[in-house]
Amino acid sequence: MTDPAGDRERFALVDRMTALFASGPDEATIMRGVVDLFVPEYASWASFDVLDEGEMKRVAVASIDFPGHDGSRWESALAPADLFGGSDRFLQADAAQVIHVDSREALPALPEGVDATHYHPLLPLSVIFAPLRAHGERLGLLQVLATHGRRRYVESDLTVVGGVAQRAAFAIINGRLIAQLRRELDQRTQLIARLGESESRFRNLFAASPIAMWVHDAETLRILAVNAAAVEQYGWSEDALLQMSARDLEPPEGLPEALQLARSQSGLSHTDRVAQHWRADGTRLLVEVRTHEVEIGGRGAVIVQSLDVTDRVQAFTALRAASDRQRLVSRVTKEALWEWRPRTGELEWNPAFSELFRFAPSDATQSPDWLMSRVHPDDRMACAAVLSDALQARREECRRRFRFKRGDGSEALVDDRIVIAYDDEGPARVVGSLTDITAQQKQEEQLAVAQRLEAIGRLAGGVAHDFNNVLTAIHGFATFALEDLPSDSRSREDLGEILQAIDRAATLTRHLLAFSRRQVLQPQLVEVNDSLRALQKMLARVLGEDVDLQTFLAPQLPLVLVDPGQLEQVILNLVVNARDAMPEGGLLTIETSIAVLDDDHRAPAGEFVVIAVTDTGIGMDPHTLEHVFEPFFSTKDRDKGTGLGLATSYGIIQQSGGHISVYSEVGRGSTFKLFLPRAVEEGVVAASIAADATAPLAGHETVLLVEDDERVRRVSVTALMRHGYIVIEARAAEPALATFREGVHAIDAVVTDIVLPRMNGAQLAKELRAIRPELPILFVSGFTENAFTRSGDMQPGIELLEKPFAPEALVRRVRTMLDRRRWGDGSGGV
Repeated sequence: MTDPAGDRERFALVDRMTALFASGPDEATIMRGVVDLFVPEYASWASFDVLDEGEMKRVAVASIDFPGHDGSRWESALAPADLFGGSDRFLQADAAQVIHVDSREALPALPEGVDATHYHPLLPLSVIFAPLRAHGERLGLLQVLATHGRRRYVESDLTVVGGVAQRAAFAIINGRLIAQLRRELDQRTQLIARLGESESRFRNLFAASPIAMWVHDAETLRILAVNAAAVEQYGWSEDALLQMSARDLEPPEGLPEALQLARSQSGLSHTDRVAQHWRADGTRLLVEVRTHEVEIGGRGAVIVQSLDVTDRVQAFTALRAASDRQRLVSRVTKEALWEWRPRTGELEWNPAFSELFRFAPSDATQSPDWLMSRVHPDDRMACAAVLSDALQARREECRRRFRFKRGDGSEALVDDRIVIAYDDEGPARVVGSLTDITAQQKQEEQLAVAQRLEAIGRLAGGVAHDFNNVLTAIHGFATFALEDLPSDSRSREDLGEILQAIDRAATLTRHLLAFSRRQVLQPQLVEVNDSLRALQKMLARVLGEDVDLQTFLAPQLPLVLVDPGQLEQVILNLVVNARDAMPEGGLLTIETSIAVLDDDHRAPAGEFVVIAVTDTGIGMDPHTLEHVFEPFFSTKDRDKGTGLGLATSYGIIQQSGGHISVYSEVGRGSTFKLFLPRAVEEGVVAASIAADATAPLAGHETVLLVEDDERVRRVSVTALMRHGYIVIEARAAEPALATFREGVHAIDAVVTDIVLPRMNGAQLAKELRAIRPELPILFVSGFTENAFTRSGDMQPGIELLEKPFAPEALVRRVRTMLDRRRWGDGSGGV
């Protein structure tokens, strides 16, 4: 049965729908227009529900107002699909469906949450569900509802509603495509604008960049653009660089890598590497290269950043070399190096530490607390304070000295030199160098003793020299007085006592001169073992029965050049001291040996004959050892020693080119060692020819007397003139030389002091002998330091008389020299 009125209504609805879809608004407007066309003529209620990210969202709804009901309430509250299992059922359908509900009983069982009271007033119902589909995609659901029996939808209605749903689906697709296209157009417009801005910024950054930059073709490597920094870095002009390719900047050995790098890149990538490049002046520089591949005008190009790292690489290379050198030095140095990092508390030692301080590597704990535990308890506080004060004051260097316990338990004196490196947070590294100065300290102490003895010796020698002049004058005038007195004069005995006192005083000055190494020695080549064998019986008598004497003499000792009498005196002094150190008896040992010594402050390097005298006596404490060689220092009672024995021995050995050392322990005894250098001269130095005590003293010859001391000169002149000699006086060498030149043949002999102002006696003798080589010359002196050598100036016809001397001794030596020349005997010398 046909329904002409209904068909006309449907056709009219379709026409209006067609006009709506043809108007071309967006999909939301179309869907609102569709539901408005359905309601109220064709339906009581209509809605579009669209899938959005998997959920159904209502985008358009329309409802009639009918008596007793609020249409807006129904727009939001109704969801007819929920009455029949939910919207998914109808979304999956291939076509539109119609469902009729005529009574409450016909309503299906409603799911939980659906209020049936919404639908009871609307019965009977007729509902069309039309899925929205396009290109196989399900987009949503169109629901059309007729209430109160106003319309009962038929097949034709399904066709109309289904067609509307189909066209709505295409409208949604088209709307979405248009919206996407608009978004893309907007994005592209914005991108074009940004690209323009980016290109402008790039050009500005490229031109102003302080880093050298250029752009080259990815295939040909031809340079397309350069900035000012590249012109400055490479030295070519911009035009010159634009005529070049990237391969022109790299030496041949670097080119393959550059080509491979440039051609292996794709996309917006970058690569870092260090390469060598040429400058325009032919020099090379090291550069860090970063490349970016881009597209310009549809063709591949490469942007290159070139940073000059020549100085940085060289600095790094130097730093690495320095680090390697420091590591190697740390391993081979003979100093113990340590490094402390205050922030971590780590302490590291170099390998030399264990070796120098006798630790097993595993015993040296790497912590500051362990280091301080090895410091002597009396030194710890001061040791820690030095470093603490330096850190607080941010000083970069400090130094400390302390006693340190070695791994074997012995004690070392160490010097710790410290360098501190700071950063913004404070001290970062503390590096120290521990030097064992135990031996150095001992040498310094020995040197200090030697220097003190030298100073005392100079003082003693000067006093003895001046005193000898006084004694010579006293002896001379006392002798003259004694000669002039009658034989029965009571004063003769007094003058005799004066002369004996002078002899004792002369002995004292000889000891002082021996200590100061200024006495006159008569050295000879001596075989030490022979001298000791000759002394052995006398030494046994000196020691007595309570002391056992043992000798251990090394065979084939080299000869030494020494005054044999003085050497015997030294040994006798040491033996007497050893005897006194063993009041209850003991053992005295005398040993000889050969030693080769390195150069030090006491004697030059070389081979030495060593004489060691060891006793088992009471020994000496450190204070006594420090002063043992000083004159007048003695631990004996005043009536048992003068304190000059060891001082004299010290001076004799020093003057003989050797040195003397001592080692002693309280309660265990002492050892004195004499070191005498091996002789290099050949033959034996001739001894003085003794003057004949019975020969007559008188003479008539002319003697030139040179003496700066007034009293000694008067004594000498008087003694010679009393025996008939003609004496010409001179107070200094210069007037004496002038006088001699005036009467060169009238002067028969010269008597001169050695120590004279300006020109000394030895220099005067040299000048006189240059004029008359055979001239007899007698040196007179209390000491001879720097006046002449042992043998060089003691030529034939030159002799030496020591002060203080008796007037007769002077006259006899002059007479002997003159007689020797007279009879043609040119021998002489000391």
